[in-house]
Amino acid sequence: MFVRPPTTQVSQDDKYIAYRTPARSDFWWGAYLVSRDVVTKDSLPGVLLEWEKRLGDLKDIKKKIIQWELPLGDLPVAAPDLTSEFNDPAAEAHVNSVLVATPVTIQSAFAMPDVTLHEAKSAADFAAIVDMAIADLECTPELPATADFLRWKHGQFHEGVKQGGGKWWMLKFKGEFVANCGLFTHKRIARFREVTTHPQWRCRGFARILCQLVLAEGFKDPTVDQAVVISEHNSSPERIYKSVGFSPTSFQVALQWDLK
Repeated sequence: MFVRPPTTQVSQDDKYIAYRTPARSDFWWGAYLVSRDVVTKDSLPGVLLEWEKRLGDLKDIKKKIIQWELPLGDLPVAAPDLTSEFNDPAAEAHVNSVLVATPVTIQSAFAMPDVTLHEAKSAADFAAIVDMAIADLECTPELPATADFLRWKHGQFHEGVKQGGGKWWMLKFKGEFVANCGLFTHKRIARFREVTTHPQWRCRGFARILCQLVLAEGFKDPTVDQAVVISEHNSSPERIYKSVGFSPTSFQVALQWDLK
């Protein structure tokens, strides 16, 4: 529940983790292979063979994806041109920062009048969260998603909440729903999911205070000693996360090939 929707299947060994989501072949984890070792130009052919071996039987998969992790310091301030490094113009590169906060590093939430945090529980709450995700999509057309996909994905998150894997939080300003995110826990780690501000309420500090308040809620659990969020490298969201006490610890690097 922490790292995947309930319908995603996972198999793993000491070298790879393979994710498959047959119900949604257009999903990022439709056919997704994580290498526990850093992938290099020389090792890439072998990793792609492993993808075929472990995931090639799936039908109607639209994307072939491999991912690995790089320690902090292996990337410059500007993300490297991985497609040139691997000499494959058909591959699309993704570089995301892995940021971690602890009870020691988090910043106290600043006071903002008329702002309240609510735990999402009702069907109406989760319907409003889906509506906000779709509004965000409509204002961000470059996002690789559809409204149908967002309904499915948030349905998976809602199911994860119902199964006890985490909680979903709603930020309100003067009673108006302005921002939301999920927080899922696993093995002493709390993972942020889908931090979203409604397009009409952006650039007013709501994402920052949402993260601060949800961090405080997460660390009320004595079994949680760190929080994690994944963000596009060198992006505005990453700067928000750093401002509330997150620090980058590593990078998730992925190469993606469109199959259809």
